[in-house]
Amino acid sequence: MISKSHPLANFLKVTGNIYATTLQRVKEDSQARSKEDPTFSGITPEESKTLEMKSERLKEILLDSKKKLNLQES
Repeated sequence: MISKSHPLANFLKVTGNIYATTLQRVKEDSQARSKEDPTFSGITPEESKTLEMKSERLKEILLDSKKKLNLQES
């Protein structure tokens, strides 16, 4: 099975169907927001950095959990 990185949480690998559904939702939400606020062009750099930090923290948590599971299986 081929996995793609999730459109929002790129550290997650998902199937093509989930990827396509999520990407479509992201596009629809973006279009709806730009209709309400014509100056909207996506997330701001400040928001982007915050989301990147959260993403890195989640990666750390997942890696730690994986290590703990591997130790318990041994």
